[in-house]
Amino acid sequence: ITGPTERKTVINALNCGARVFMADFEDSTTPTWANLIDGQRNLRDAVRGSEAAVIMTRWDQFKEITAPELMALMKRPFLVDTRRMLKKEHFVSIEYAGIGYRPADG
Repeated sequence: ITGPTERKTVINALNCGARVFMADFEDSTTPTWANLIDGQRNLRDAVRGSEAAVIMTRWDQFKEITAPELMALMKRPFLVDTRRMLKKEHFVSIEYAGIGYRPADG
């Protein structure tokens, strides 16, 4: 399921039996400060207790994710970085897979 990062949408998607929710900050969310902050908070809450997270963007905000944060939130942290934008050596304490496109600048 793909949708905006509004709390109600994320909860409904996860409660309907979806195994995957793709958060869309770009096309489904009005980019106000409040919406972006709430969206980040909602995604953090959605990751809590999960076993895997997949990053499919090169947005700078996602470069700030750390292994200790994921370990504190997730049941068995497994991170898939489809843009290989994170530094693998920063994630040695969790299962990390960098796959796909490697940007020229990083």
